Amino acid sequence: MRLILVSGNYHEIIAPYMEEKFDIINVKSLELAFLNEYISEAEGNIDGILLTDHAFSDSIDKDKEQLLILTKWMTEKSCHMVIVTNDHMRMSQYKDVFNDYGCISFTLYDWLRPTARVINASLNELIEKSKKKNNYLNEDKEKTKKKKSLLGFIKNSQQTKNIKPRDSLTREFENIGLAISRVIAITGHRSSGVTSTSINLAYQASKRGLRTIIVDLDTEYRSLNMYFNKFHETAQKDEIINSSLIRTLAKPQEYKSTALCINENLWVISLGYSFSDKNLIEQFYNKIRLIGMISVLRNNFNLVFLDMPMDIFSTKSEVILHIDNFGLCVSNNLYSILNTLRKLECVLDNDKAALLKSKSSLIISKYNLKSKFNGDLFTPDRVNEVLTSGLSSSFIGDMKIAGSIPYCEEFDKQIESDIPISDTNTDLKESYEKILLRLIGG
Repeated sequence: MRLILVSGNYHEIIAPYMEEKFDIINVKSLELAFLNEYISEAEGNIDGILLTDHAFSDSIDKDKEQLLILTKWMTEKSCHMVIVTNDHMRMSQYKDVFNDYGCISFTLYDWLRPTARVINASLNELIEKSKKKNNYLNEDKEKTKKKKSLLGFIKNSQQTKNIKPRDSLTREFENIGLAISRVIAITGHRSSGVTSTSINLAYQASKRGLRTIIVDLDTEYRSLNMYFNKFHETAQKDEIINSSLIRTLAKPQEYKSTALCINENLWVISLGYSFSDKNLIEQFYNKIRLIGMISVLRNNFNLVFLDMPMDIFSTKSEVILHIDNFGLCVSNNLYSILNTLRKLECVLDNDKAALLKSKSSLIISKYNLKSKFNGDLFTPDRVNEVLTSGLSSSFIGDMKIAGSIPYCEEFDKQIESDIPISDTNTDLKESYEKILLRLIGG
């Protein structure tokens, strides 16, 4: 069957469920707004259309207009479409379109994103509809359909050979439960790569279909403004976004209006550079409100990433109890290790430091392949060994290692380009994804 997959930025997630059994006509992602134009230019027969929530726009009227054109075409061509949705209001919102046409059916699901089982159920629906259509074809058409040229046979054989099996990382992400809920804090001493690590982990999580929010708790530097130009520019115009962190702390249940949506699966909370009301910061940025905000966000997102400077622990150490996992950023040099331990001793007592360690995994940031210690290469295992060797009484015994981020000369260009480096560097993308899986337990 030749199918069109209309799923917006979920194309890469859903396509692997289908491509082994079906011929997906569109290689690239497709949205409802551009579907009719695409169909008008498409070559060959179209046997069915699979449409997911992620293809709809924010305008019901515009989507209705597109659907009306589409359904008329499908009726003429005896083509069927299945809409895969977790929005139970969708059918009622578009009932004036669907009631007049029998070429559309729905597959409802209750999770955050469609599973392989949901997609397969939808595909089976399309197969059944296609069989019914084929029953009306005359024998001549059926015979013509069965005849394949040698060239066509070779082409299809080549296409089958070219289907790429899903890589191990993709399979591991697919095994993550859709109801997963994790609060992950990325911390470390200043300049250890806390913010860049937080951003790239959150960004890759969102690309894997996980509903993700990143909270910048650094009220001094507010570095998320540098990495997300959309947030910075919006904060300059919109006072609600400019005071996003404070407003979300005050009313976390209203995060949809106080946080900024970067893409379909990624939200950001921070303070704009121009926010300067110290009284409001003192009033709302406290441990009780921080714990309350974390609790609310946990219930609404798969992953909550906290960009968390170590300074916060001096006044808000109780929050450690409410965080599932920590990613502790340390570079593979003695300066970074000593800075980390010294800072921890300044902001945490031994008990709290031991608790933090028990929840932490090492992230070797800015990993220098040539760095040495006592004549040997300063590997992640060696960093772990030195860090927990007894230099600090609260940090004794091996820690888990989440992974390492290789040093890269063009690393800082992500600030200029406004594109996380994990989206442009394949090796770094893999490094961040492996760390992400270990932090969330995938």
